[in-house]
Amino acid sequence: MVMENAEVNDVLANPSARYTTSLLRRSGLATESYAITHPSLPNYLALTSGSTHGVRSDCVNCHVDARNIVDQLEAKRISWKAYLEDVPGACFRGSAAAGYAKKHNPFIYYDDIALSPRRCGRQESWRCAVWRAGRSTALPADSGIRRRGFSGSNVPANPERC
Repeated sequence: MVMENAEVNDVLANPSARYTTSLLRRSGLATESYAITHPSLPNYLALTSGSTHGVRSDCVNCHVDARNIVDQLEAKRISWKAYLEDVPGACFRGSAAAGYAKKHNPFIYYDDIALSPRRCGRQESWRCAVWRAGRSTALPADSGIRRRGFSGSNVPANPERC
């Protein structure tokens, strides 16, 4: 789970974050992970592939042809899914929609994911996934949950959006 612009102690000490802290109890916490540059996108590319691939901005028309964490997970037959804040649908390649911003979704920048319906179909709105699962903590072996910042549990009040 990546929470940009949120201090770890602000999240862990928040009583509204019960679901988030329940996930943490079942996994690990990277306490020494920091951005390598600004703005957001190059950091997300580095996080998911080990390199910024020369990307220096939050570009919306750029793309990357490079190995990434999804390639590594699938090579080892490890399940994965990306839960993204407010993504309007799997394989959405637009620059923005409602609260979603493409720059916060590194997966859609990788050609081998964006151009594969099977792979890009492994992305969905985390709010809708939580709502549909009845707030279950059942996740694939490796899941990326991306949130703009921390604001409590944030399960959608309007499930019709899902």
